[in-house]
Amino acid sequence: MLKEILKQAISTFSPITTYSTGLLQVKAFKILKEVTTDALKKYDINSLDWAFLGLLYSNPAGFKLADVAEMLGIEASFMTLVIDGLEKRQLVKRTVDIDDKRYKVVKLTETGKELVPKVETYLRGETRYLRHGLGVKKLFIYSLVLKKIVDNYYEHEAQQKGPRKRGPLSLKC
Repeated sequence: MLKEILKQAISTFSPITTYSTGLLQVKAFKILKEVTTDALKKYDINSLDWAFLGLLYSNPAGFKLADVAEMLGIEASFMTLVIDGLEKRQLVKRTVDIDDKRYKVVKLTETGKELVPKVETYLRGETRYLRHGLGVKKLFIYSLVLKKIVDNYYEHEAQQKGPRKRGPLSLKC
C-alpha cells in the first residue's frame, strides 16, 4: 500500500517544487477552512472554538488558560475572550486548580461534553466528500506528515533560538 502511495505521489509531484507544494497547501487550507467554517455555523461556533472544545474533550481534567492559549497559538488575553463566550453558552466552566489554587482550569460542562461528539459526527459528514478516495492509511500518513513538520519546526527553533513560547505557530500536537 505504501509503495502504491509513493508511486502515485512521485508521478503527481515529480519534480516536487516548493512552489507547487506551497500552492497545494494554500488551496487545501482555504478549502478546509471554508468548508469547516460553514459547517460549524450550524452550532454557532468557529474553528478556534472547535479546536478548543476538542482539546478539552480529549483532556477531561481540563487545561490552565495559559497552557491552552499556548497550544492554540494565541495570546492568553484573547483566550479569555474565547472562554468567556463559551462559558456564557454553558459549554465550558472555570474551576480552581486542585494543585495550585492561584490558577483556574477550564473544563467542558456536561452540555459541552454532549456537544463535541455531535459536532464531530456532523463535521465528518459535511467534509466526507473532501476525503473521497482517501482511506484510513492515507489520512494517517497525512497526519504523521503534518505532525513531523510541526515537530521539525520546534526542534529547529529550539536549536536556533531556544524553545519558542508564544506565537502563531505555537500549536503543539
